[in-house]
Amino acid sequence: MFRMLLIVILAALLWSGAWFWGGLNNKTRIKTWISDQQKAGYDIGFSGLSQLGFPNRYDVTLQNPQLSAGTLDLDWRAEFIQIMRLSYQPNHHILIWPNTQSVTLNQADVDFVHRGFRASVVTRDQGNLRFSAEAFDITVLAASRPWLTAQDMQFSIGENQKGAQVYLQLTGLKLVDGSLVENIRLLFDISGPTMGFDGLLPRLGPNANYEVSNIKLSIGDVEMDLDGWLAVAFDTGLRGSLSVAHLHWPELRSLLRSALAVDLPDRGLSGAGLSIAPRAVPPSN
Repeated sequence: MFRMLLIVILAALLWSGAWFWGGLNNKTRIKTWISDQQKAGYDIGFSGLSQLGFPNRYDVTLQNPQLSAGTLDLDWRAEFIQIMRLSYQPNHHILIWPNTQSVTLNQADVDFVHRGFRASVVTRDQGNLRFSAEAFDITVLAASRPWLTAQDMQFSIGENQKGAQVYLQLTGLKLVDGSLVENIRLLFDISGPTMGFDGLLPRLGPNANYEVSNIKLSIGDVEMDLDGWLAVAFDTGLRGSLSVAHLHWPELRSLLRSALAVDLPDRGLSGAGLSIAPRAVPPSN
């Protein structure tokens, strides 16, 4: 009996030691990843880092995290973010956000209020990142005023040889003007000569240019293709010129008007280097 007890105690001590050693390595991996993102063009900060999860998980919490990309005029902040994984699955992480997040983009403030926002990140194979996220009871506020609400959201990024494919779906969507859209789906490809995620974030580098193509948007039962070009660059930000079939312009314009000044969709987003307009109707014979 004593021998059995000794074996159990020894096994517990060995497992505890292995967990704490692995926990140190896990913290080091996260701090190294943050340092790598600094080199890739991001500024990431946080007020504290803690880790729990014994005996078989590593649950890291970053307090008051902030992520900025100054040249893109992008700033994200939240009360915390949790990064969790099983001790025996180092390449599969679960991310959990608080119920409120704030983003500043092109000097415009956007707040996200939601429930159950979490994501799965799988990076088992180099160049084959899989990111999928979901959230419920979503409210998006632009400049502190409501833009839209949605019952749930599905978002994914799948890395491929050319770059990545991005997918977004919102169901039970309601715009600020009170109009109800059953769902909205957005699918597009993003590529560039230096595209790479290094675990999650795409690298930002001087003169790096990422092209967005194959943009497909569905608003309710209306499916539309956005033609033209769209690019994101480290030095110039978002720019491009997109057009949509004249038949589908009212639906797209209604969506844009919910978040922007009343006449801005008509004038295009030229201030941000982006214009969206209806395609001219070909003359009838």
